[in-house]
Amino acid sequence: MSGHLINKVRLIGNYQRLNGIKRSGIIHLEASAPDLVPKFELAAYYDKSRVETFRDFRTLDPLSVLTAEVGYQLNSFLLLTTIYRWNWVESPDQPGVYTRIERIEPRISFRYRF
Repeated sequence: MSGHLINKVRLIGNYQRLNGIKRSGIIHLEASAPDLVPKFELAAYYDKSRVETFRDFRTLDPLSVLTAEVGYQLNSFLLLTTIYRWNWVESPDQPGVYTRIERIEPRISFRYRF
């Protein structure tokens, strides 16, 4: 399912599950705004696997990944992007307690329309 807010922000949501197999659900939520601010591209994603109930969807655990991207158009061919990614791991000292791991990645992209 997808839609737009003010014709500038695109929202996408997707849920899929194998019939008859428990905890096989996968959810993907996305928001992108490539034209909201001139020369900037913004995007955010949330992915979660093994979803069975709404509570599974709301918990942040090792099956969850949250990503945010901020891109800046350097010129007509180059895009400089910073990717922020969060995922969670279980604490070895405290079972059932998850700690966040943050990762920041730079990316430069060459784009050309054929």
